[in-house]
Amino acid sequence: MREFCIPLDADESDRFVAIHVSDNSLYPNVEAGQYAIIKITDRVRETDLAAVFTNDGWLVRFVHLFAPGLVRLEAANPDYPDRYYTHHQIAIMGVMTGTGSDEKTQSPYGEAGLSP
Repeated sequence: MREFCIPLDADESDRFVAIHVSDNSLYPNVEAGQYAIIKITDRVRETDLAAVFTNDGWLVRFVHLFAPGLVRLEAANPDYPDRYYTHHQIAIMGVMTGTGSDEKTQSPYGEAGLSP
């Protein structure tokens, strides 16, 4: 079992998951092999870094409302293209509050492209 730090402002009712990152889509924020610490919530704001389930699988991306009913998911790394989905094609798990690795935990926004 791995242990990760949660944000100091976390409430007792807050729930978190650690998602193993499998690519460099959010480099330099997150590198492959690190963990994205996700606060489970359906409240995501424009430009939040969020864990999103899509028909392409799980992604950790910056969320942008592109047009009515359309969401753009942006990687930090320009080598990875933006992806576009309707609201019906995605489910948001939560927002990234920090990162971790087998050696240390960082926050906020240290690392993410993910695997379950």
